Amino acid sequence: MSDLSSDQVAAFNANSGFMPENLGTLILGIFFATLIVWGVWAIKTAYAGWSSQQLTHKEFFMVVVRYTVIYIVMTFILLS
Repeated sequence: MSDLSSDQVAAFNANSGFMPENLGTLILGIFFATLIVWGVWAIKTAYAGWSSQQLTHKEFFMVVVRYTVIYIVMTFILLS
């Protein structure tokens, strides 16, 4: 954030409570928290379908594998 003046950085810090350099960390944290909550919801819903015999073992397993792959790929892309 070298293009911000010291007054702008001070104003941002005073209003947000953190430095502009930490904004990326906040956004990544919100993204990964949302991704984990979505994954828990997807796997819980798939489990409910599997336990009521609306999904096969293979379909339930594929939901878990898809979520795991999405999480690994997003982690690799965003944190590398």
